[in-house]
Amino acid sequence: MEIEVIDKNLKKVSSKKIKLTKDLEKKDSEEYLIHIYNRYVCNRFRYSMASTKGRSEIAVTGAKAYRQKGTGNARRGINSSPVRRGGAVAFGPKPRIFKFKLNKEAIRLAKDYILKKISKKLKIISSEVTYTKTKEAVEFLSQFNKEKITLLITNEDMDFIQPFTNIKNLMIDNVDYCEPEPILVSDLVLVTENGFQKMRGLKI
Repeated sequence: MEIEVIDKNLKKVSSKKIKLTKDLEKKDSEEYLIHIYNRYVCNRFRYSMASTKGRSEIAVTGAKAYRQKGTGNARRGINSSPVRRGGAVAFGPKPRIFKFKLNKEAIRLAKDYILKKISKKLKIISSEVTYTKTKEAVEFLSQFNKEKITLLITNEDMDFIQPFTNIKNLMIDNVDYCEPEPILVSDLVLVTENGFQKMRGLKI
């Protein structure tokens, strides 16, 4: 598989080859692998802060609320019971970690499926391309005539993307942490040459 390297005028400067790990003709598990890989990436950065108190965490007196017999009320235990006002919460949320492990072979295969899907709309921006003004960056992107564009970068490309930061319909993401789903729904995927070095299947 070859990906074009383009200049400011969208002319092909060279091309980069990507060798897939397996033959991807069989599509029995393609959608499932992409789905589970997308969950794997998203859940790595997902966290929960919601928390409620259980019965052992409620600070209440241990004294019996009223005598066992003779009041006409139902028998009940400690005041931290979930059925009492000011008591604990039954089955309430607790801070938790959502990330999970995924087989390396499954990750590698999912990355290859994603690359195969976006190969026709993936372009590499030559390292010789530089911009200093947002107007120049807008003119460059307008040549593609696409509505949804994703630009993949690395930490070394911070100076390059400065003119691109305020452009409408352009999503900028880091190759190391990008989510597969936004890339798949984009009309065009651009990646810097630095990003392509890590691009090998959307390295995570």
